[in-house]
Amino acid sequence: MKIKLEAELKTGVSKAGKPFEYLALSFPNGYDKMIFLSPAEKYMLQGILSDQIRNQQKA
Repeated sequence: MKIKLEAELKTGVSKAGKPFEYLALSFPNGYDKMIFLSPAEKYMLQGILSDQIRNQQKA
């Protein structure tokens, strides 16, 4: 079975005032999940997003 999810790279601020990045997943039932990525995963995701932006600009 496949489920389509919405994903967004977001920035938050900790209680100590430090910024952090996370992947926000939104499920069809309204549930949201924060996923904290490793530096390698952030790099990979930022590359994918950059490619998509470039492809949209070409269209």
